[in-house]
Amino acid sequence: MWTRSDDTMLTGPRKVLRLLAHVLEAMPLGVFLLYLAFARPVHRNGWREPYFVCAGLALLALVALRLTRQTCHSIYFGLALYFVSGATALALNYRPLNDWYGAVEATAMLMWIAAVGAVSTAFSPSGFIGYSASARARTVAASLTLLLVVLLAIAVSFAGVGHALWNAYVPFIAVFVAHAGLRHRLRRRDRARVA
Repeated sequence: MWTRSDDTMLTGPRKVLRLLAHVLEAMPLGVFLLYLAFARPVHRNGWREPYFVCAGLALLALVALRLTRQTCHSIYFGLALYFVSGATALALNYRPLNDWYGAVEATAMLMWIAAVGAVSTAFSPSGFIGYSASARARTVAASLTLLLVVLLAIAVSFAGVGHALWNAYVPFIAVFVAHAGLRHRLRRRDRARVA
């Protein structure tokens, strides 16, 4: 994964392009949740549209981030993998994966996020948290804490299958809040050391 840059130093058109790339990065999850809220498909073919649209948006976001030399947010990267794998399984009519996604609902998304978290914690300088702290140990500790939050979110999500609030909304809110809080704390500590 690339290292996420600090957008606070940018101005003008470059800042707008980077902001648009971040908005595009978040769109697949929002579009998917809105689609499910208004038109929950009953038949397997009804899932093609949301998966294909969201996979397309996710791939477009990855290209936009690459062109603007930004990293993909680890959580959104896990979601991108989920949407692309779901769309691929639907396109190839690979029923076991689609049946499993249908059975566990949002838990599958969180499992992809956990996989990305484990890999990025081990191999990326900015870890799962997406920030390279002045001490690598702090980046790893924050990333492992976030990974623990995601694993707990998976447990809550799995227990809440069939109930959107507990299967999707509460776990995702917890993961995003934990990510933002941990990242903010790392940045604040680094700024305090410099000052």
